[in-house]
Parts: sequence; structure tokens; C-alpha cells
Amino acid sequence: MNLNLYKTKQNYKMNNSENKSAGLSADNTPSQTLFRFVSLRSPQLPDEKKENKKFITIPDALKADDSFYKTVASNTGSKQRILKEKAQLYKQNSNFIPDAQTLKQVYTVVYDYALWLVKNKSTCTSNQFNEKIRQVTISPSYTFPNLVNLWNNLIYQITTQKDFYVKEGLMQILLAAHTLQPNQSAFNEEEVRELLSARVVIPKELMLDTPDVHPIGIASKMAEREPGETTVPSIYMVKQQKIQEAQALINRYEVLTKELSLIETVYNKEYAQEYKRSEEKYNDSNQSIIDEYYIRVEEARRKYCEIRKPDQPYDPADPCNKPEEIPYPKITKFEFPFRPEIEARTLVNSLKPNSIDTVLSLLDYDFSEPVKAKIDNVGAIDNLLAGRNTFSEVKDIISNATARANKLILDNMMDNSESYTSIGGVLLPVSRVETIPFTYQLCPKFIMRYTSLDLSIDVPDASWNVASISYTFYTNAGPISGNYFEKSRVGNKIFLSKLLASATTDGVYISQTENFTMDVKITFTNGKVTAFNPRIITMKSCYSSSFEFVNEIKDPIEEPDDSYIPSGFGFKQIGIADYLKVEQTTHAYVEGEVAHIENVMAREYREKATRRLRRSENTTTNSSDTEKEKLTDTTTATRFEMQTEIAKMLQESRDTNVQAHFDAKWEMTGGASFSTGIAGGYANHSSKEESTRQALTQAQDVTARALDRVVTKVHEERIEKIIEEFEENNKHGFDNTKGDKHVVGVFRWVDKLMKNQIYNYGKRLMFEFMIPQPAKLHTLGMTLDNSATKSDLVKPEDPRKASNLPMENYTALNNDATLKHWVSKYNAEIGEKPSESFGISKSFSGRDGNFGGKDDDKVQIVNGNGEVEIPEGYLLKNVDYTFQTYPHSFKGAHQAFMTIGGQGTNWISSINNTQMSGTTTTLNIKNKLEFSFATGESPIMQGTLKLNLELTAEARNAWFQKTFKAIIDSYEKALAIYEQRIAEEKATGIQIKGSNPGFYRQIENTVLRKNCISYMINRSANSTHGYGMAGLTIGSTFMDYETDLSSKLDKYTAFLKFMEQAFEWENLSYYLYPYYWANKTEWANLYQSEDVDPLFRAFLQSGMARVVATVRPGFEDAVQFYMATGKIWNGGEVPVIGDSLYMSIVDEMKQPKGEKQGKAWITRLPTPLNILQAESIGLKVGHALPFTAEDPNEFEVPGDVITESNFVKDNSLMGNKSSIKQIQFSLKNLDMVGSYDTIGDLDDAGEFPRKYECMGQTIEVVRDAKWSKTDSLVKLYGTLADGLSRIDGIEAFANTKNGVTIRVDIDKIKNFKFVKPPYSEMSDTLAFTTDGINYLKFADDFFTGSSNRLFDKDDKLVDSQEYHEKLSLSRFLI
Repeated sequence: MNLNLYKTKQNYKMNNSENKSAGLSADNTPSQTLFRFVSLRSPQLPDEKKENKKFITIPDALKADDSFYKTVASNTGSKQRILKEKAQLYKQNSNFIPDAQTLKQVYTVVYDYALWLVKNKSTCTSNQFNEKIRQVTISPSYTFPNLVNLWNNLIYQITTQKDFYVKEGLMQILLAAHTLQPNQSAFNEEEVRELLSARVVIPKELMLDTPDVHPIGIASKMAEREPGETTVPSIYMVKQQKIQEAQALINRYEVLTKELSLIETVYNKEYAQEYKRSEEKYNDSNQSIIDEYYIRVEEARRKYCEIRKPDQPYDPADPCNKPEEIPYPKITKFEFPFRPEIEARTLVNSLKPNSIDTVLSLLDYDFSEPVKAKIDNVGAIDNLLAGRNTFSEVKDIISNATARANKLILDNMMDNSESYTSIGGVLLPVSRVETIPFTYQLCPKFIMRYTSLDLSIDVPDASWNVASISYTFYTNAGPISGNYFEKSRVGNKIFLSKLLASATTDGVYISQTENFTMDVKITFTNGKVTAFNPRIITMKSCYSSSFEFVNEIKDPIEEPDDSYIPSGFGFKQIGIADYLKVEQTTHAYVEGEVAHIENVMAREYREKATRRLRRSENTTTNSSDTEKEKLTDTTTATRFEMQTEIAKMLQESRDTNVQAHFDAKWEMTGGASFSTGIAGGYANHSSKEESTRQALTQAQDVTARALDRVVTKVHEERIEKIIEEFEENNKHGFDNTKGDKHVVGVFRWVDKLMKNQIYNYGKRLMFEFMIPQPAKLHTLGMTLDNSATKSDLVKPEDPRKASNLPMENYTALNNDATLKHWVSKYNAEIGEKPSESFGISKSFSGRDGNFGGKDDDKVQIVNGNGEVEIPEGYLLKNVDYTFQTYPHSFKGAHQAFMTIGGQGTNWISSINNTQMSGTTTTLNIKNKLEFSFATGESPIMQGTLKLNLELTAEARNAWFQKTFKAIIDSYEKALAIYEQRIAEEKATGIQIKGSNPGFYRQIENTVLRKNCISYMINRSANSTHGYGMAGLTIGSTFMDYETDLSSKLDKYTAFLKFMEQAFEWENLSYYLYPYYWANKTEWANLYQSEDVDPLFRAFLQSGMARVVATVRPGFEDAVQFYMATGKIWNGGEVPVIGDSLYMSIVDEMKQPKGEKQGKAWITRLPTPLNILQAESIGLKVGHALPFTAEDPNEFEVPGDVITESNFVKDNSLMGNKSSIKQIQFSLKNLDMVGSYDTIGDLDDAGEFPRKYECMGQTIEVVRDAKWSKTDSLVKLYGTLADGLSRIDGIEAFANTKNGVTIRVDIDKIKNFKFVKPPYSEMSDTLAFTTDGINYLKFADDFFTGSSNRLFDKDDKLVDSQEYHEKLSLSRFLI
């Protein structure tokens, strides 16, 4: 069925300005192809009668032959595999034709006839053809060839591609046999053409697999790779394993910290309970002694009171006037022994097994010992603790280890930032992580006593990802199977970590250390499945290899020959032909499409100003001052004043303490009670002395503070201000204040016309090379190059969009590794990070002011209060307290307590217990903590508070937000610097290279040449038939560096000269195929380059290059011999300079230049340039805006067609009067074609110098020495136009019809006259008059004559009849 065909294309014609000189007004509609698409229809079936002549098909007998057809066609497996198997067998067949010589011997007559057909198929007539057939068929040695044997040999050659010449010979013989069919009549001309253009048809059932065998896209061909081998881990694997190990350790540290917190909570609870129990037991054990003591004291008092006379005054100093002293009983000091906070056995019994290993690791235990599965945990931990037995010490160890792990992550993070390198100002993209698709590396990893495996897989591009994995690891103890993995990615390397592990474990314990095997099966997200079987020789190394896909078919491996012979893979000889090359040069720049229209109204002034400002300001302010005040006038104060000052200072001292309430009562066992007003009858002397000294010290301290008060105020100031400013101001204005008409400015794109010319370099032997990713070598070179001539530019990575450690918002900074990474990467200046928690210590003390160190028969008590400021942003969670009292037995019981933040503490309730410690919890206080204290029967109390503060979430987030802003600001500053450097490099590139693309062409040629040569050389190390040979020089210093003279040097340089001279590398032709033929790993990277030469960008993006290299004339046999044998010049000596096969240095440096062939053609390329369409600039247009006249009847909707443009040209310019009138006319054929066509014709006629007259002035045109004799007369008339344009009111320019186009300002010139040689008044003079409004009248002469000389503004002829009439001025007015 035939479908209706439509071909949509705008058949624009080339802009006339491209083919005409600048002097003519032209249609300014640029041509372009709007779009193209392929028209589709069902194929037209061939005429069955002519089919046998147009196509050479297999004979029916071949279908029954078992050599190839019968077996292959009937099999549903892979056709290629079966064909190759049959080809191996066919080589033993007696009908096998191994080479061209055998082919010629077997089919001598037909072979010669086939050669004749090749040479004459396009020129022979039917008579010659029929006569040649007659001569062949009557030859005595002629027999019709066996078609089955021919086809079998052709199928063999197509399958194996063994011999190009045999394959071509067989096809030519089949064509010859096609014309020699028996019992056929003579052929006419049409039949001859059909026969000789017949095509050989290979049966599809031999070549195409059935659809269900290998669906399109199910498998990819892979090159043969070396088998797997033991390797060291790659740098990427090392970094990734370090990151994985550090992350695993951090997770373990977090678990251990939580478990230790639970142990610490239990310990504190047990400690408090045991302390209370021990204290109660201690008090109970001593209570009877205390009771007995107080009974005796009371008895002595009672007796004394009974005998003392009531009127006798009491004198404490008189032993006779006081009760009997009862010695205080000796009571053992209260001691509370308790187990240490950290004990090895407690840790082993309380921690989980993984946490026990973590503790061992933190204490630097060596897990690499052979018996790592049987560790004496208690003994090992006890030895490694080395006396460290507190929770705070262990927490410090964990904190330091966490910091080291975070640093390890940061040090090994791999950056994927977009990178460029600059060479002399040329920006080139730089490759990142290099990968070899479809390869893998398997490496063991050890975390403490556990082993896991890490697998890295190189895939082609980002579209490849791992969906699942299953594996079985075989050990002497049995197989270990699993499917758990953790995935990460760097570029196109996928890391599958923690194989053999699980979500809660870091691996398995394996005592075996070598000889492991493994089965791995991986399913990719695109449906591909691979399975491979790595072998690990030792746990101290990795295993690397390639992998293939399930059911993938591999090409058989051919054994290498004893000596190196070019394989021919990737390139082939494409025969001898005329080497034609298209060279492109710049022809002209012409106007293109409308880019912009600017409208300015009459009397309007419009101005647009733009300002670009980049400002950077850095201000640092620090200030410092100190103020001191010394009060010395108190030394002259009275005692009362001094006491007042002391009281004031005591009050100040108490103000720093906490408020409290005191209440005490002494109760005896059995119900008896004593009031506190009862004075003790016994005082210990040493106790008094100690009390007195303490009181004096306190009094002296307060007095000193009263006499010498120092007020210190510190204010340190330092100002550093750095301002960097860059400002650029641009103004663009339109001033039409003097114009009385609107002005419309039309901006047009400027297009570039390129001249394309075919050059014929003569007949050459050609080789075609297919090079995958031709720019890969170049990008790798850029990656490895660290020379000083190269400047690397790395685009700063936006932290908010980073692939590693992203910082989408401030909450990401909770991760310490993320915070440190971005702060260090951009050197951000941030404030000190607030501590998550810390403690503040506060000491306090109190003393009864009436206490003189002895019993004054008074109650001894202390009370006080104080407060502590809590830093902003912190929350007080709990307070650790410790306070002591000074006990005595003067009056009643001994008691003390505190109130902290509204919560009471434990009490001191016995003289046997003079110290109390504890913790007040769940306070949750901000800003200020208040506390108080009090005692009963204790004149002195002192203690210390430790406030445990935690950072609030609000303060933490505020710091994170400030830090986040500082990092982003630093990133944006780095980005601005990067963009500035990019601009500078571009400027450098423009300054150095200009617009010359030769720099890029040189890179392309060098890289492609190297790629081509690599196809033809021996790539073995240090081969003399390869490149990069080592050992050519010896020495490494300036004094001992020399060339190593050996036979290898001669062989190597001979090969080098042959490869460089045998091919015309300077004439490489190449076609760059698009990026999608490249390795997919490079797709994203190749698209990074946006600012380089367009052709070089195509080179960088190319996925495959087709390169044609020609053999230098005279080297054809030598090259073919090398391709066949791998030897140069038959293995003999290298020819001397005089040998015709060799070239001198001069000949080698010559650039071959071809001859033109055919006519050149023009192609149009857009440019980023634009130009203002205005007469003053010289851009002439046929229409105000692009417009083409179209026939409405040719369109589906005729009413939509514009038949006349509403836009008209206007010469109005800003600042000028827009009422100026100009007329335009063209003078052509001023020198008749045939008389004078070139400058040489005028030279021969002695016409120089030529003189013209216009408006009374003489214009002399002198012969310019630069003009050649073959130049057209446009040169002459261009000079004439320049002379005419110097006359006020006249503009002129040359046209291509031997004349000039003239514009006259009719406001200035009403009567015009122009005279040309030979100055005839009637036929060589043009004159006219005009009223400047309605008409124009030419003089009554014969200037027009019989030739077409005079044309109006629209290039329409003014004939002789019109010439003598009064014409409308509008016909010429522009």
C-alpha cells in the first residue's frame, strides 16, 4: 500500500546579497531549512520479471547443502555461533578457497572476465558486453562455475572476514556468473545496465536470529579481558573502606555510650542506696555511746547546779565554777568503701558482646591475633584500662575516638566537583573518577574480630544501578550465604559493602585466612543479570576481574602468532581512490534574521543605565581597657565605721550563697529531750584553738577586701576593615529630541557564509580507522597532567546540592563530619561551637558571728543563701553538691542541710557525719540558680556546688543557622572567585589564541594520529614495534644523562620513522559521530564543556570517530607488507636517504596541496553578532522587514497570505531632520559587455586614467597597481563611486553590471548632470531636473540609447520612451 507523501520544506533561495555585490539592493530574506523529516511509505515490490536480473540470489541447490545453509537455517540458536562453528569445519573441505591465488587458479577464465567487468561496467556498450560474453563462452577452458561452492566460500569469508580480496573476488565472480547464465539471448542496453548493477543478496535466514533468541538490547558485546587476578585495593576502594570502617566504629561508639549511660545510672543508684544504708548502720552502731555520753553530761550538769550557789556568778575560767568535764567518747571515723565506677568484670557482665569488642578496640587491643575468637575479655580489659576506672575517663576515650573517625571520613571523602583545566586560556573539561565498565574488585574488610567483604563494580553510566545481590562464600567450616549489602556510589563506581554482614553485625568470624571461593549473582535495575566466581587467595589481598551477563555470547579467542602482526581489528584497507577533501574558508558576512526592534518616538529622549557592583567587606572589632579603684580612706574611719564596712562585706559574701531554713532538736533514746539553750559543760582546747584561728582568718580577709577594693573592667578593641569593590556602569541612550518623526531601529543577526571547495589530492591507498571515544586519550592526559603550564579550575560545589555530606539546611550540621567538611572546604569563619554540656563550680561558706571558738552556753547556728548566673543558651539539669560542717556538742543535736533550686538535699543529722554529697536532679532552670543552707549546733558550714549545664535546642539551632549562613556565604564567595577566574582564563585565551582554531585542530590531529597508530603496533611492553619504549636513555642527573646506544634504538627509531612517514597524517579526514556511541560513563562529563571551540567540543563529545588516513605515494607496498607480515621492508636494512622509498627531511615537511575539483558552494552559519540596520552603516535592504511576495492561490487559506508589506523604509536618524528627500537610480552597462569586461581590457585599450564629470567636478580614476588584469570592472566603478560620494548631496556605490547606483538629495540638488567617457553630449551625458515634490524630467538626449542603462529605485528599466517623459518622483524617491 502506498501512503500519501508530503515533503515540508521551505525552499528559500540564497540571499541575493550573498551572490551579488554590496552595491545592489537585495531581497533581505535569509534562507534556512525550517525542518526535515523522512517521508514514509510501504516499500514498492520489485517487478518479478526483472528481479532475476537486479539481484543475485542463492541457487536452490545450496538449500540442500550441509556445509552452511541447511544446518544454520534450520537451527533456532545463535546464527553467528553456528556459522563460526561451521566455518571452522569448512576449512577442511576440499572446495575451500583459502586465498586469492587459489581463486584465480580455480576460475581462471571467469576470474579474468570478472576483472573486465569491474573495469568496464560503467562504460561498455551492449555490443561490447555481448561480444565479451561470446568470447568467454567459446573459450576451450571455460566451464560455468559451481555456484554452490562459490556461495559456501562467500559465506565463509563473510563469517570469518579472513581475506578481503577473496571475498571481493567471489562477489565479482558471482556477478560474472550472473551474466553468463546458459541459454540466454543477447542483451539490450537497459538489460546490460540492470545486469551489471545487480546486487548480491545474503539470505536473512543465515544471518538473523529468531526474535526470541536475543531480543534487542538484552546483551552487549564485551571485549575479551584477562582472567581475574590478585591485586591490591584500588585507591577508591581504600578510601571507601576507610569511610565504611569509620562509620561502623561511630555507630559502635554510639551504642557503647548508651549502654555505659545505663550502667552509670545503675551505679549511681546503687551507690546512693549503699551509702545511706552504711551511714544508718554506722549511726546505729554508735548511738548508744553517744546516748551514754549525753547522759553523763547531763548528770554532771545536774550535780553542779545542785551545789552551785544561786548568787555566785558563773566564771567559765574557774574550774571550780563549772560542771565536771566529761570526755567525748572516741568514735571511729565514718568510712564508705564502694567498688570503682569502671571494672572489667562489670563491663563484661553488663555490655553486649559487640560493645565489649568496642571497648577492647578503644583500649588498643590487637584483634589480628590468631585466637581472636577466644579472648579473655575480663583480663584483657583489666590490663588495658591501666588504672582508668571512672566513667568520665572512658567517655573521654570515646569522644577522642569519635573525633578521629569523623576526621577519617573527611580525609577520604571523594569530591565529584565539576572541574576544568586551562591551557593558555583554553578551558577543557577534566575527567573525574576513571572506570572500566563491567569490571569489579572484591576486598576483605576487618572490624575487630569480624570479617566482611566489599565489592566495587564499574558500570557504564548513571542509569546502571544494583537492585539486588545474592552470594555464597565457601570456607573450610562450611558455606556462608546471604543477600545483605549496603550501597554507596562515587561516579560510575558502585560499592556494595558489608557482604557477609547484616544490619546489626559487622561481619562473621572466620578463622581461615586463605583460599576462599565465592559465587556472586547481581541483578541490575535495568534487568541485566551477572554471575561470577571470584577466588580470594589470601585475606590480605583483593581479587579483580571482569564480569559478563548471563547468556552472553563471547567471540572465540584466537591464539596469537609467534611474531606480532597487526590484527586488523578496528581498521581496514578501503582500497585505492581519488582522495577528495572538502576545505572550508570564510566567504562573507551577511545580514540574517531580525534580532531586535527599537522604537523611539519623535521628540523623545530615552536612557537606560545599568550598574553592576560587587562589594566585599570584612570588619573585625576588638577593644580593651582596664579600670582600677583603690579605697584607702577607710584607714582613717572609726571602729564603728570599720565594723559597718565589715558587715557590709559579709553581707556581700553571703549574697553569693543560697538562702536556707534551720530547725534542730535533740532527742534521746527513750523519749527524753534537751533544748538547744542548754550550754555544754565541756570544751576541747584544741577544738577552741582551731575555731579561733578560723574566725580570725575570716575576719582578716573581709577587712582586707574592705580596705582595698579593686574594680576591674576589661574592654579590648581592635578594628580591621577590608573593603573590596568592583563597579561597572553602562549607559545606553536614544536622543530623538531634534527629530520630528518616529525612529525605528532594526537590529539584524549577522550570518557567516562559508565557502566549501573540493580538492583532489590524487589517487591514494586509504585505510579507515574506527576509534571509540576519540577524545578519551586527551581527557586522560588532562587528568594526569600536573605541569606548570596548566591551570586547574574546580567549580565550587554547592553544599545544598552536594552528593556527599549534603547540607540542605542547618539541621544537617548536627553531623560533625558534615560541619567540619564544609567549614574546612570553604575556610568559613565561624564562631566557637558552644559546648553541648559543661559544669560550673561554686563554693560557699558560713560562720556563726557569735562563735568565739568555745561554748558560751549559746546555740551555735549558721544560715545563708546565694545565687549563680547561668550562661545564656544553657539549661541547668542537675547540681552535684558537697558540704561539710564543724560539729561540737555544746547545745543539742548536730544537723545541716541545703535547698538548691527549690529542692532539698540530704541532711547531716549526726556529729559522726560531718560531710554530705549528692545530686539534685530534674531542675531545668535557666538564667539563675538560687540556693540556701543552714545548720543546727554547727557554727561553721562550707561546701561546693557543681552545676551541670546542657546546651538548649534553641541556642544550638541559632548557632547552626549562623554557621550555615557563614558556610553558604563562603561558598558564594568561592563561586564568585571561580567565575572571575573563568572569565580571566577566557580573556587570556582570547588574547593568546584569538579566533584561530588551529590550536584545537592540532590537538585533534595528534590524538587521532596516536589512536590510529595504536591499531597497527605491538602494545607489549618495550616492543620495538610499539611506542613508549623504556630504556632509551640512561642517567637521571644533568651530569650523567645520556642516550643508551643499542640495537634496540635502531629498530625502534626505524619503526618510528616508518609509521610517521608512511601515512599522510597531516591530511587526516575524520567524521565525529555523536556522543551516544561513546562509553556511557563519559556522557555526563563530556557535556560539561560549554565554552570551547565548537568543532573541538564536537571532538570531546564524540562517541566514535571515523578516520581515513592515506598512504604516502611510494609507500603502498611497504605498508601492505607490514600489515601482512609485521616487518618493515622485508626485514632488510632501512633504506638510505637516496632510496626512492624514503623521503628527505624537506619532502617530509611539505604539506601536500590538492587541486580544485568542481565548483565551490556556500553554506550559511549563524553567529552571535548583530548589526543595526541603517543606511549609515551600509547595510542595504530591499524591504524594511523580511517579506516575500506569495501567490495566495497556492495556500490552503488564501486570506492568511500577506500580499503587501506594511513596513516601509525610513531614513530618519536620531538628531537629524527626518524630512530629507533622496532619490535613487542605477546606471548600468556604462562599458558594454564584450568591449571591456576586465581591467586588462582597459589596459590593452589604453583607457587609464579615466575621467568623469559630475556637477561640474572632475573625477579621475587612476589604474591601481593592486588590480590584476583578470579583475572585473567593479574595481573601477567602486573607485568612481567613492569619488561621486565626495560631492555634497550625492551617495554612490558600484554594482556588478559595469556601473554605479547613485542617490541624490533633491533638497540640495534640483538639477543633476553626469558625463562619462568618451564625453559625447548626447549619448554619454545624463541630466535631469526635478521640482522636489511631484516629478523628475531627464534632459532631451539619447543617454539610454539602445542599451539598458538607466534603472529606477526598484531596479526597473527606464526605457527610451519613458526617458523623454516627465516621470513621477515617487518612482525614484526612497
